Amino acid sequence: MERRIDVPESPRRAIYVGTLFTIMQRSPEARLEFFDWGIRLQRMFFKLLGDCYEIRYSELTKARQVGKMIRRGVRFHTDVLPYPLTFVSVEYLEIVEQLERRGVPLNRNPERLIAQSWRL
Repeated sequence: MERRIDVPESPRRAIYVGTLFTIMQRSPEARLEFFDWGIRLQRMFFKLLGDCYEIRYSELTKARQVGKMIRRGVRFHTDVLPYPLTFVSVEYLEIVEQLERRGVPLNRNPERLIAQSWRL
């Protein structure tokens, strides 16, 4: 699946490397980019297979910390996609701070990161 939107040209404000989990699959090497307009989550290799999601900050209904032992990340909820996206990265706390600065509703109470929770 993919979601691309018409956005103004904008410099990238931050980039994080990690793993992207969707309801359908896991992209082992993915990146999360922050722009003035919103975020882009996409796989780093085999981009022709999809997995590129562009979401405006105003479209993010909630972000939530997720984690289990050493694997930690952020789950992105939005009404523009049929399911949430989970991005796991060692820099998850920086990601949370980036989202807070941009006014995204955030739940810092970590939810367990288990296979079933990727679909919630």
